[in-house]
Amino acid sequence: RFAQRAGVEMCATRSLLVGRELTRWQRIRAGESHLVRTEFSPHAKPHGTVGAVARDRKGRLAAATSTGGTQDKAPGRVGDSAIIGGGTFADDRRGAASCTGWGEPVLRAVLAKSAVDALVNGRDPVVASRAALRELTRLSGFGGMIVVDRSGRAAAAFNTPRMARGLADSRGLAVLVERRERWR
Repeated sequence: RFAQRAGVEMCATRSLLVGRELTRWQRIRAGESHLVRTEFSPHAKPHGTVGAVARDRKGRLAAATSTGGTQDKAPGRVGDSAIIGGGTFADDRRGAASCTGWGEPVLRAVLAKSAVDALVNGRDPVVASRAALRELTRLSGFGGMIVVDRSGRAAAAFNTPRMARGLADSRGLAVLVERRERWR
């Protein structure tokens, strides 16, 4: 609708699907739903969410999440990234979290807020992020998160085959981590 209002020439959605993506789309429509679940495979083409959490010198916390989307989602569907509490959450009293994964379970778990709430009483971010991830797993969801607490301690947890992440401090890049194993 926006494109029409902006005067963009219209075409059929199907004409935008070509090559292997057209073949994949046809296979999914024919019932091969496992193709949708393989998005997090270690062999999948890299794409997806970019998230950040930060603590400034004054102790203020922030979180931001930008989604790459999920293939084959319903038209008009809003992803979890834009929903405060689901994909992104920050509270100066506890911490900040940015999440990625399948949106519906992330929303049902209120994943980002759950991770930040789990930082209560100075709880370690590793423990807090793993606790939130257990709830996502209980809901049969796939995804992960990065978390920073009010002291600046950071962690990541995920139940997918991969989730690239890194850590930087005020001096620059301190650690860049890409491990194949999952943090649970």
